[in-house]
Amino acid sequence: MPIISLNKTNDFFGREKEIRRINEALNDPGFVVVTGKMGSGKTAILRRIQEENPARTTFIDMRCTDIRRTHEGIPDFRRITVLARTVEWNLLLDSMPPEKSTFTDAWKMSQMHCMRCAVAARYSRRLIRDIQEELPRAAVVDVPPLTERDTERYIRCRAPGFRAVRAE
Repeated sequence: MPIISLNKTNDFFGREKEIRRINEALNDPGFVVVTGKMGSGKTAILRRIQEENPARTTFIDMRCTDIRRTHEGIPDFRRITVLARTVEWNLLLDSMPPEKSTFTDAWKMSQMHCMRCAVAARYSRRLIRDIQEELPRAAVVDVPPLTERDTERYIRCRAPGFRAVRAE
């Protein structure tokens, strides 16, 4: 039986509402926290936003070892600030550590450099509560799992010959 890879694809389904909400939040208040369960599509959404406006948007994956190695020993906030000076418009930070201080530092950076910023992290009820208390002007956009219909479209696109049947 062949292996069908369904991750790390350029195919994109069912996220128009979330993209619209993130873009609106980037315009006002200018800082948005994108949350969702692991695998819900946070990274794909941020990458899509960057692809739609590459000249004015920078995507930084905080899992990137090159960034960490280049600026080793410098706290995340200062490391991001160094990178942010090249950003003209939107900064998209993916895979932020789920700590309140990381988000407040990103907020300060966005205010200091007058830039719009979206940060993504795995959903945590406590983290969202902390962010809403600490940063009341920040918008929060939750990314739910794909709907069943969008999941079926995605699988059909990636594996046209695949036919799923419901278990009884």
